[in-house]
Amino acid sequence: AVLYFSVTGIYRYDIHVDQYVIHIRSMHIISALFGVSKNLDISHDMLVEYKFFKRPFTINRTLMIKIKNSKGKVIAKRFTITRITREEMSQISERFNRIIQNR
Repeated sequence: AVLYFSVTGIYRYDIHVDQYVIHIRSMHIISALFGVSKNLDISHDMLVEYKFFKRPFTINRTLMIKIKNSKGKVIAKRFTITRITREEMSQISERFNRIIQNR
């Protein structure tokens, strides 16, 4: 069991959406002890697309965000998240869909 969790990982995540900015942070629990995390702060108009993926053989999901940078190039960022509920995914999807539709 210890080997399983050290290989697949347990990730803590924070997703905040205010009226101007989307903030996403994902941290592997062990790496977080050393201050290592993946962060993304983008304005609403940079959000192009998003998707949740179920990771096989783990309790993790991946949130993929496609963003458009200042040069117009679309970049995909992936965040691993552990034990996100369907309700949480629904709430996040609702907010992201609203942002995409209101452009």
